[in-house]
Amino acid sequence: MNFRTLRDKGTEKLSQAGVPNASHDAGKLLAWLIGTSPLYASSINADIPEDIIPKYFSLIERRANREPLQYILGEAEFMGLNIEVEPCVLIPRFDSECLVESCLDLLEKNDTVLDLCTGSGAIAIAIKKHRPDAIVYASDISQEALNIAKKNAKLNDLDICFIKSDMFCDITLNFDIIVCNPPYIPENDMLNLQPEVKREPALALSAGKDGMDIYRRLFPDGRDKLKPGGFLICEMGDEQKETITDIAKDSGYTFISERKDTSGLTRALIFTI
Repeated sequence: MNFRTLRDKGTEKLSQAGVPNASHDAGKLLAWLIGTSPLYASSINADIPEDIIPKYFSLIERRANREPLQYILGEAEFMGLNIEVEPCVLIPRFDSECLVESCLDLLEKNDTVLDLCTGSGAIAIAIKKHRPDAIVYASDISQEALNIAKKNAKLNDLDICFIKSDMFCDITLNFDIIVCNPPYIPENDMLNLQPEVKREPALALSAGKDGMDIYRRLFPDGRDKLKPGGFLICEMGDEQKETITDIAKDSGYTFISERKDTSGLTRALIFTI
């Protein structure tokens, strides 16, 4: 059986299961199994070895059960970097790249940066990759997540200092920039998430009834961890800007600017003290 025929069979099964982007995922899984890119594999339309076919349909079954593609592959792309992921960490999103871009715009030579709630380490790794002179720290409450983040830093040959901490509890340093992609989904909204998102760690997704629990700690506690004139950059969900800005202002911050994601929605907020 050739690549296109087998991919189309996988696409049909995924479509029947209601999987979004079924053709893309079916092609990606098959190409990954044979160690090439979907575009190249489709262009040459090579015959697929018989022993690959049952392995492929096993992966298709997992995806049809709405296991995220990135967990099946064990990796996700973020700012052109391969980031290993497991079910204990949130899958990096393209939307979060605007946090990195905002940080890169503000960084001065040899600045110190903290990536709070680092998860897979994607944000810290992207910052360090683009600005090797920056002194980058990353923290998370989850040791499992930190283990993945450390592995990703090593795979990308980057020197990042990792700290296990519940927010700022075990962080003693001061930083020029703090970047944070916190959990911000309201509890009731968790019920309406896509099946794939429900497979991700709830700890990294939701924080309280209104989704603001982490922000209510981030801003007041973060003041003592920022150097004078430092910046705090945080990600936000839809229609959360006003509430987050009020929390920040009540904690003595000044709103600087916002940054939109690839869909044109405000995703990153930048504050200073």
